[in-house]
Amino acid sequence: MKIDTLCLGNGKVRQGLEIEKEFIAHFDRYSKIEETISKVLKDSEGMSLWEIFSAVADQILEPGEHVPGIGALVTLKGFLNKMSFEDRIVQEKGSLWRA
Repeated sequence: MKIDTLCLGNGKVRQGLEIEKEFIAHFDRYSKIEETISKVLKDSEGMSLWEIFSAVADQILEPGEHVPGIGALVTLKGFLNKMSFEDRIVQEKGSLWRA
C-alpha cells in the first residue's frame, strides 16, 4: 500500500520516508512488547492484567520514563487478546493469563 501522508493522533504529520520509519518504529516496539509479555508469562504460574502491566513496564520503560495510565492497560489488554487469538497465551478463570 502506498501512503503519501500519515496523520497521527498526536497532531504530527509524516510524509515520505518518515512514514516508513514510523511504521518500523511501531512494529519494533509492538514486537518487543509481545516478546516481553511472552517472557513474563512463561516465567509465572499465571498473572493478572495489572501484574503483567507492571512486569512489562519494568522491563520496557527506561528509568525515569513516564509510567503510562489507564490507556496503556487497555492497549495491553488488546495485546493479550491478540496473542490469545493466536494461541500464544491463555486466559484462565479468574482473569489470570499464562503462556
